[in-house]
Amino acid sequence: MIKNLLIMTLSFVLCASCISTSIPQKQKESEPEKIKEISEKEFIEQGKEFINHSTGYALLNLINTYGSDYPGKREELLSGLLKTQNSLAEYFLEIEDYYNYWFYLNNICALNKNNEPDMGKLIKGFSQLGQKGITTYLNIDKNISPALGTTPFYKASDFKTIIVEIHVKRQYQTKLGIKRKESFFGTGFFIDRHHILTAFHIVEPLLDVDTEFSEIYIYYNDKKYTKAEIKDWDSITDIAVVEVKEDIPVPEVSFFDYYGNSDSLRQGDTIYTLGHHEGFTATLTKGIISAPKRDAPEVGEWIQIDAHIAPGASGGLLIGEDNRVYGMLVAGIVFEDINFAVPSNLILSVIDRLIRKKSVKRPWLGLLLEEDRDQKIPVSIIEIFPTSSLNDYGIKAGVRLMEINHTKITSVARAKALVNRMFAGNIVHLKIQKDPATVKDFYIHLDRRPDYPIYNATREWNKLSTLWAYFGFQVDIDSKVNKIFTFEGKKYNTDIYRVLKVKRDSILDNMGVVQADYIGIIDDSFYDKTRHLTVIHFPKDLIFSELYSINEIIYELSKGNYDENIL
Repeated sequence: MIKNLLIMTLSFVLCASCISTSIPQKQKESEPEKIKEISEKEFIEQGKEFINHSTGYALLNLINTYGSDYPGKREELLSGLLKTQNSLAEYFLEIEDYYNYWFYLNNICALNKNNEPDMGKLIKGFSQLGQKGITTYLNIDKNISPALGTTPFYKASDFKTIIVEIHVKRQYQTKLGIKRKESFFGTGFFIDRHHILTAFHIVEPLLDVDTEFSEIYIYYNDKKYTKAEIKDWDSITDIAVVEVKEDIPVPEVSFFDYYGNSDSLRQGDTIYTLGHHEGFTATLTKGIISAPKRDAPEVGEWIQIDAHIAPGASGGLLIGEDNRVYGMLVAGIVFEDINFAVPSNLILSVIDRLIRKKSVKRPWLGLLLEEDRDQKIPVSIIEIFPTSSLNDYGIKAGVRLMEINHTKITSVARAKALVNRMFAGNIVHLKIQKDPATVKDFYIHLDRRPDYPIYNATREWNKLSTLWAYFGFQVDIDSKVNKIFTFEGKKYNTDIYRVLKVKRDSILDNMGVVQADYIGIIDDSFYDKTRHLTVIHFPKDLIFSELYSINEIIYELSKGNYDENIL
């Protein structure tokens, strides 16, 4: 268990040769020149040219830059783009390619002022695909043990015939050159004869850059199978697929045979969990749904349950009283019976792509948001990551996020819910209030979300400018002063800065740091996917001689690999 709670072809003519069967990636494409003025004729001529480009980035850049000058022609170009998206969506629905259908539905919602796609229809489509055996991984080998056969599962304990123990080992070298070994174990369950679904955090250590040697193997029916490897993963939702090369006599069942619609769960529903708790194989526990929807650490929603879960059960099954699978166990607070599972519908939306080794392209805007429900417009953008597309249009931190895809944003959770149903490459409509008199509309493409955005997207950024995003305080970079002092026989040499603001209820706020105090940066480093900051606090009225110990004003801060307000 993890320790803390912590996912196009654009043309007016639709033809078989121009249909892409995978979600498009951002490509380099000629952008319109940003000249001071452009005539209406030039605007529409360039727009008609750009609308036939393979990605549409140039078209949206043209609309964002000059569209407000020619609103009528702007709507004409957007209508043309909408027509293309409708044609593509209809095509993919007809051939039952629900992933691409979902992709183009998202674009239609951005262009046509629809709030969101019909997720119920999509989930039903995914389930039908699995039940029909259309997807590759459901073409199950029929040469299985007659003793196991296709016997139905009548109760939760029957599922023990498809769960396995997953063991991983690795050898790595520390920064001091010391070679060390680690081992981990968890639970997984067969989704077909050769593929096992499990929690990503169980196998994640094998992917660390400092891993020199690793192995993964499974135990099933007291037999060890060693020919296993990680097929693919979606770290954002904590899902991974392990492929086993050996023939294993598992029942001829699949996830889709017992799939349950997680959106139908209600608070108080009885559930069962099945996993290898603390090494005790196939342990069954019982509980209720504490909350059917809780914000997950990075993206989407998890199911909260109160059934007792112990380390080793991650990757196990969440089963309903109707004997259907409603999720996979992934996280919890040890000894508190506050535990979480990835919903079956979320699994259903990514499982096919993981088996086919088509990575899940999670979207992001590259924004850090702040929520204040006392304000008329409650969500503000307090940091914009350097890679965000909004940087192309001069948007600065401090503006208000008013709408996403024509839907009013009343909370950070609402903003996340809208974006998390999209893919990298999707068109998204944003309405942003730059100041009380200026509201701007933008149509941009979503970028791909980093696995650990608060870490990967900022570690090379100017560290002082990210202190607010990480730790809730901001300093005046231009106020830098070098301070050398000795305390208790130890010499300190550090840069100090005047504090501009401190976020309410942040660590430093609770430690008494206020505006106009000074903060010294003793150490600022990244390791273990975490930012570690050591600061020394100089209050305005500090008298060194009255200090009992220098530790009274030195604080150790750390920020992990996620942030709930990153979008």
